[in-house]
Amino acid sequence: MDWRDGLQLGGIVALAAVGTTLLAVGALGSGIALIVVGMLWFWRLYRTGE
Repeated sequence: MDWRDGLQLGGIVALAAVGTTLLAVGALGSGIALIVVGMLWFWRLYRTGE
């Protein structure tokens, strides 16, 4: 795994963590938006890796 892949994976995990935290404190719109962005980024990153 290239270091850039690790950096991107860290960004995806950070988006998921912040999105989950926002959902937990009641900021539903922002939390869902960050989780969706993280999911799309993950999908695009690993779809191109095949």
